[in-house]
Amino acid sequence: MNYSVVYDSTRTNLWWWLTWSPATVLGLLFIWLILRGLRSLPHRPTKQRLLLLLLLVLVCAGGVWRLGFCYYVSRHFYLYYGPYTTIEGVVKNYRVFRTTSSIGEQFEVNGIRFGYIDSFQWKCFHKAAANGGPIHEGLPVRISYATRQYGTCIVKLEVAEEKH
Repeated sequence: MNYSVVYDSTRTNLWWWLTWSPATVLGLLFIWLILRGLRSLPHRPTKQRLLLLLLLVLVCAGGVWRLGFCYYVSRHFYLYYGPYTTIEGVVKNYRVFRTTSSIGEQFEVNGIRFGYIDSFQWKCFHKAAANGGPIHEGLPVRISYATRQYGTCIVKLEVAEEKH
């Protein structure tokens, strides 16, 4: 049976740096501008400028910490998730549930139960069928998953290609 990869977080994806780098660089630029302006002042800086500087330093430190964390997780996948197992089978006992603001799914493949909310898990497959996800009753799948403290995390999802 031929499968198409729908989701794969097992490969290193370094696009995360694009989302956090601009804010960090912009914050560092503002810090540099404020420090340059403070040096040129003949009198002591105001409390407002020092507070703004402190706020920018904290934002930049948070951005640098987030960049480092994302880099660590992307480079140390197995330390974050642990080893993962791959199973192949048919989706059974498919069930949709709703929370106040999200949609979730639960199903089984070869006796292994999977479940997720469409807006909750990071680095795990979590796209419900109601939001364009592929899972439905009777679908042949190949799932690579890691067992975590709060359940299973689908790290790679492949669905059978439909025959035309």
